[in-house]
Amino acid sequence: MYYILRPIFRDETVSIDKMSHRRYSITLGEKMPPDFPEPMLFEIDTTIGGGLMPTIFLPDTVFSLEFIDALRSAGVDNFDTYKALITNPDTGEKIENYRAVNIIGRVACADLSASGYDKLAGSCVMRRLVIKPERARGAYMFRLHEDAIQILVSDHVVQHLPLARFPDVAFIPVDESPS
Repeated sequence: MYYILRPIFRDETVSIDKMSHRRYSITLGEKMPPDFPEPMLFEIDTTIGGGLMPTIFLPDTVFSLEFIDALRSAGVDNFDTYKALITNPDTGEKIENYRAVNIIGRVACADLSASGYDKLAGSCVMRRLVIKPERARGAYMFRLHEDAIQILVSDHVVQHLPLARFPDVAFIPVDESPS
């Protein structure tokens, strides 16, 4: 069983904007060059939300250090992390207990004949995802090849995460095609 990783936002949840690294994307599932500059800079969007810092930010994958540690403890090891500096432009506060996370690996496991999606620039934007789980070959966490914004997590990881510590993270079950 696989799940889509999603943040749960409330009205008071902070939103961030990427302020640096415009020519880099950590959403493609590919390794960054060895000279990747750090830190990645983010700014709180003070026009929306409030003061609640979430566990994860998406689509730019920025995770709290606690969530990263929990993923590693659950056996996930196919990601690189980079220092992230989140600044509140109104107060000047600097938040440094997050990392930009580059999940390495994309898996082509969508059952496009059963999924609902829109074609966009040579890729898909999933509205309803159905996968062929055998194609994932037991991977614990990966980006979906057909829609790299989608992060899938295995039931092994979900079972080994201390979910009570992350009430603002959702794991949405993905439908599976029969083998």
